[in-house]
Amino acid sequence: NAALKRQLASADLVVSVGGDGTLLRASQYVRGGMVVGVNSAPGDSVGRFCTANRENFVERLDAILALKWRPVVLARLRVTLDGKTLPELALNDVLVAHYSPAATTRYLIEVGDQVEEHRSSGVWISTAAGSTAGIGSAGGRRMPLRSRHIQFLARELYREPDREYKLTRGLAPPDSCVTIASKMPDVRLYVDEARAQYPFPFGARARIEIAQESLKLFL
Repeated sequence: NAALKRQLASADLVVSVGGDGTLLRASQYVRGGMVVGVNSAPGDSVGRFCTANRENFVERLDAILALKWRPVVLARLRVTLDGKTLPELALNDVLVAHYSPAATTRYLIEVGDQVEEHRSSGVWISTAAGSTAGIGSAGGRRMPLRSRHIQFLARELYREPDREYKLTRGLAPPDSCVTIASKMPDVRLYVDEARAQYPFPFGARARIEIAQESLKLFL
């Protein structure tokens, strides 16, 4: 709810208890504070971002308070959808895809001075922290954790004969952006996960760039 989001935005330290999904949801609204993830089910959860657990939490918290454990500063993505900045910041990625996984997604992708029209299963836009998540499983490149580049990758692109494609995958510099424009109805824009999703109908435009507010995460 709105009150909880305001508390997350103003907090100095956020403790997330759960798995990576829980941490991602909480981190979307954290602005200046630090985050530590506690993996509540190490046997079932990957917990890449959750380096504490019930056995070591007290020790880890003491180290934080004593300034002996420093957080890693990670880049996040900010999305501007049709001129409106979305409230969520993405630690992992943004996905633009048709709401039905069996349907083709048509869109324009713009990076720098290049623009292409694609028909694919959707397009990933990722941070360095998210480069081992969905985009990595789709064939993307693992990036240095502290990189501030933006990675993009078209999923299962339909290649039209006699046409050259230059924006199927790549890295955009930290001071640039990736712009996606929808060419069909029933498309969705997902920020880090399925719960934070927005309609992305024909003509909608999303500008995705590195956010000014990085995330300070204990890893």
